[in-house]
Amino acid sequence: MASTVDMVSAPRKSEFAGQAITAIRLSLALLCWLLFFYNLGGAALFEPTEGRNAEIAREILLTHDWVTPHDSFVPVWDKPIFLHWVIALCYQIFGVFEWSARLPSALAGLGR
Repeated sequence: MASTVDMVSAPRKSEFAGQAITAIRLSLALLCWLLFFYNLGGAALFEPTEGRNAEIAREILLTHDWVTPHDSFVPVWDKPIFLHWVIALCYQIFGVFEWSARLPSALAGLGR
C-alpha cells in the first residue's frame, strides 16, 4: 500500500514538470522572437527576390491597383499577390522601410 507521503508528492512532481516545460516553451518563444525580429531592417533588401517583392508592394500603393501587380510599372503575373498585399499593408501602417517589407515574412516564420 502506498503511503500518504507518496500520494502527496506525486502531483508536486508533475506540477514542477509542467512548470519547467512552460518555462522552456516561453524561453524558446522569446529566443525565436529575438532571432526573427532583431535587426530586421539593418541590411538593405537582398536582390532579386526581396527587392522585387518590396517594389511590387510599393507600386501597389502608388497606383492604387490592388489587383494587378506591377514591377517597374509593367504588369507581372508570375507570383501570387498575397505576399505583396501584406507588404503593402505594412507599408501603409508603418511606412516604406526595409523592416516593414520583411515584417510579414518574420511573422510567418514566428507563427510556424
